[in-house]
Amino acid sequence: MKKDIFINELINFCFRYILFDKLIEMDTIKCNLEKQLEDIDFVETLIREIMVKTKSHRGIDIEKAKMLLLELERIRINLEYKEYSPV
Repeated sequence: MKKDIFINELINFCFRYILFDKLIEMDTIKCNLEKQLEDIDFVETLIREIMVKTKSHRGIDIEKAKMLLLELERIRINLEYKEYSPV
């Protein structure tokens, strides 16, 4: 999935299910999220938060959550093995 599309989908999901503070402007969140998706600890935390929300709240779009989780896991794995990738 293209990074900008993924980020928009992730932001919309997180706003809808209250993972992000709605008082912060979307542009600020988008800018910060782009940077933080390079941090493996942040990605792992976001994966856990989405999993907790989907298991503890009814009415969440599970298919959307699974799509986001798969993409986040792909990002996490790429970060995990970044140092082993050929230059």
